[in-house]
Amino acid sequence: MVKTKAAIREIEKQQKEGGGGASTDRPDNPAYITLASQLAGNKSEIKSIQRQIGELRKKGDSYRMRMEASPRVEEGYKGLLVERGSVQAKYDELNRKTMDSRVAQGLEKEQLSERFSILEAARLPVKPDSPNIPAILLIGLVLGMGSGVGLAAVRESVDDTVRSPKTSGGSRAAFPCSPPCR
Repeated sequence: MVKTKAAIREIEKQQKEGGGGASTDRPDNPAYITLASQLAGNKSEIKSIQRQIGELRKKGDSYRMRMEASPRVEEGYKGLLVERGSVQAKYDELNRKTMDSRVAQGLEKEQLSERFSILEAARLPVKPDSPNIPAILLIGLVLGMGSGVGLAAVRESVDDTVRSPKTSGGSRAAFPCSPPCR
């Protein structure tokens, strides 16, 4: 027992100092060699996958930053559209003034003694001047009612038939009338 304990102490001492005498020798067990090579392959695959995970996290962060920046880009785009609209309006105004000056220049050349200047540009009307639809409808209604009443009065005065209250159902009994009936 004492010898065994001393041998164990000596082996532990060797392992602490140099990692053991068996580790310097190459193992000749094929199962150990196969497992060691699989272990080394798995370790390299783990390192490769960890590197890919790091790259994917960087890409994810990049995409997240882009998504967070998209509202600011949209606001910038809207600002550019507003600025473009105001620049376009200024361009249209300057173009109109250029055309006005060309017209004025042409008129001044034709009429050498007179000077032509536009005081105020013509404005388009907001609503049409004619036809006045409400007035036309009112006049049509008044004329239609007046002509209906007038036509009824003319027909009544021209009608020479005599009506009797004795007829049933309110129907008319026509009696020829001679000139003294009126």
